[in-house]
This record gives sequence, structure tokens and C-alpha cells, in this order.
Amino acid sequence: MVTSPSKKTQSQSAYARLKTEIERGTFPVGKRITEAEVARRLKVGRGPARESILRLEAEGMIQSAGPFCCRYVHYVEDRTPERLRREFEMREVLDGLAARNAALRMTGSQILKLRSQLAKACECVARQDRDGRIAALGEFYDTLRNECGNPLVTKACEAAGVVTLAIRTDETEAKFQASGIFADKRLPELAATVDAIASHDPEAAETKMRQWTRSVARIVCES
Repeated sequence: MVTSPSKKTQSQSAYARLKTEIERGTFPVGKRITEAEVARRLKVGRGPARESILRLEAEGMIQSAGPFCCRYVHYVEDRTPERLRREFEMREVLDGLAARNAALRMTGSQILKLRSQLAKACECVARQDRDGRIAALGEFYDTLRNECGNPLVTKACEAAGVVTLAIRTDETEAKFQASGIFADKRLPELAATVDAIASHDPEAAETKMRQWTRSVARIVCES
């Protein structure tokens, strides 16, 4: 008697195959990714298709946007240097504002959540887990923006296209590693940002967050 694969095995296989398809450019940047299309392409049920999309969304490889939760792929490599510079100008301002507001309004439990997400990112940096690092930092940014106490920050990020950017190629990842930004696996600028938030020091929180954003911008905006 032949038994069918378990749902868990189907979901794991669908996730791996969908990730490969995205990395190959099967789904161009800006293209809507639906459960129906994923199920059709991978020849799987809607359940595994949905789980694969949600898992890749959590990792930052695809993003949700709009009232119908359309999902889109966003990669550093698909931005021009000029567009990246403009996006990071907005990112610096908005994330700096989020950090300032967080220092004034975040509760103890919210700050602990930030620390936990940063610790997870640091663990991924230590073991050179690129996808894990991107996903953990995405969660960190989402918490900072969504729970800083100013709901307009999140709306402004959406309007300005400030989203988590995934990395497609080993060459781009090598640029990050060679830059030294991860030399200190504790991510000191982000750690100092969280410390300033915990100390209710808005000036320091904004300054450290802006410094971190400029550090990342120097790497990704190179032509």
C-alpha cells in the first residue's frame, strides 16, 4: 500500500520549491503572488501553497501590501543605486522617528520583545544565516514601527515603500560581510538603540537608529 506524503512534508517541499522559483526570478519584482498560482505552478494543494507564502513572508523574501494582501518580492539587487538612496533617506528619517517615539512611549513588554528579536538576529549573524537574519531584522523593524506609539509611522513607511529587502545573490551578501557591519555580532548600534529606548532617551535612540541605517545604506547604495 502506497501512502501519500504527510501535510508537513508537502509543505516543506512546497516551501523549498517556491523559494527556489523566486530566487530564479520566476516571479518578477512587483508581481502578485497568489495561493492559486503557487498551487498551480507547484502542483500542490492550497494549504501547502498558503503555508509556503506565509513562511517566505516571515523571512522577508516576499512582502504583503494593499487591501487584498497581495504579496510581492522585494530584492536589494532589483533596486537601482538612486532608488536605494532615496528609499534609505526615507528609512533613516522614519526609523529614527520610530525610535524617538518608542523611547517616549514603549512599554516594558514591548521593549523586551524588541530585545528578543534583536537577540535572534544576532544569533543568525553569528552562524551566518542570511535568511534568518533578514527575517529577524524584519520582525524587529515591524515591532519598532508598529508599536512606537505613532501609527502614522507605519503608514508613512508603506507610502514611501520602506520595506524589508531580501538578498538574492551570494555576491551581495559578500558585500555585507566584507563591509564589517557584522564584525561585531552583537550589532552594537541596534543594541544601543534598544538601550536608549529602554532608558527613555529619545535623542540617543534616534541618533543610534539613524547611524545604523546610514551604515546599511553605505553598503546597499554602492553602484
